[in-house]
Amino acid sequence: MANDILMQHADIVSLHDVVAELPEVIEEVVNIETPTKVYEPDEEQTWISDHRHEQTEKWKWIKEYGEENRKLIVVCHYIEQMEELAEKLKSQKPVFVVNGRTKNQEQVIKEAQESPDAYLLVQSAMGEGYDAYMFDAMIFASMPHRVLFYEQMRARLDTVERDLMKPKVYITLLGGIWDRRIYRSVKDGFDFSIHNYKV
Repeated sequence: MANDILMQHADIVSLHDVVAELPEVIEEVVNIETPTKVYEPDEEQTWISDHRHEQTEKWKWIKEYGEENRKLIVVCHYIEQMEELAEKLKSQKPVFVVNGRTKNQEQVIKEAQESPDAYLLVQSAMGEGYDAYMFDAMIFASMPHRVLFYEQMRARLDTVERDLMKPKVYITLLGGIWDRRIYRSVKDGFDFSIHNYKV
């Protein structure tokens, strides 16, 4: 009885009926060759220093990709990485940075959204409360360590205002063993932990 009333008064559409109208989703993983880290004689060797080192060569790929794509949102785990990317990319096009140190986050995001060409560098834990559908691609320069942050960040490209002909492009840059371990853990639905990571 309730189902008959629902069918009479509601316009019910199956996702199968509209899936052809949804934007294409393109996912790509790019392996970046990173030179081996050379430690100073008294330098402490840790997985964090190794992982930070895996980020050092990614700016070249991002800059080259940025020559053909006007607006890119670049996700980073480390503020140090964001600062380095901002310095290396600013000669190519405007760079906007949003991390825990950014005082006027909403204004910075608004300016990046309105800019015809831009890099928006966003700390990986800051993936909610704004739209990024106007960007050509989302590049994970370094992955969030939590599944929630990863899913929230990806959702920035999802909106009813998105041009349905424009694909949603997600690119993950992997520079070494720790990048791969974090990527595998998060993609498998587990927060990354140094004590319990996917090999």
